[in-house]
Amino acid sequence: MLDITHAESRIAVIRLSRPPVNAINLELLAGLTEALEDAESNARGIVLTGSETVFSAGIDLKDIGRYDRDQRLETVRRINALVIAAIASPLPIVAAITGHALGGGLVIPLCCDWRLATTRPCKLGLNEINAGVPFPAAAIEAVRQTLDPAVARRLVLSGDPLTPQQALAQGVVDGLCDDPVAAAIDRCRKLASVPDPARFKAQWWGPALTSIRAAAADDPMIHSWL
Repeated sequence: MLDITHAESRIAVIRLSRPPVNAINLELLAGLTEALEDAESNARGIVLTGSETVFSAGIDLKDIGRYDRDQRLETVRRINALVIAAIASPLPIVAAITGHALGGGLVIPLCCDWRLATTRPCKLGLNEINAGVPFPAAAIEAVRQTLDPAVARRLVLSGDPLTPQQALAQGVVDGLCDDPVAAAIDRCRKLASVPDPARFKAQWWGPALTSIRAAAADDPMIHSWL
């Protein structure tokens, strides 16, 4: 599900590895949340990335179609927990979007402190509406808190994907790179090298994190999802 390596300067590189498209299921959610939390004890920063052509295609609807009710509701809880774990982490987290990032596969980078995408053709979007999959509360609140309101509205209500160039122009990503993983490691090293990066991260994310935690605590999807 995950490949975890360490670059220089104690940067943990966590790579989603669930072929063919890194679709998100319960096991991946649990493993990624645990990996983020474990990194706090042995790393100075985190890079999140995917495979060569896809970061993640989002929720695995085939797996969820086989889940019973309790497993589906646990999926909602796990999504909320992952969003909070990423934003609340004291470590700088940089997303290296290596290819397609759709639905939950784009929500995860939106919870990172910096987002770098490939220059290669790919699709970045929030296509939940096309599949009829409601957002867990922490996920939709993270979208609201991290994107320009007009951009978030169009992405959520249309489901239309963006090219990397459009994503950059609309502030969905912070930069485009031929090698997003190498660039993300370099950016993460810089973010981790400043004095007390955790304090500045907490200052920046504090109000958003409060809203996200409150939304997750009263999430109607906990009682009925899909």
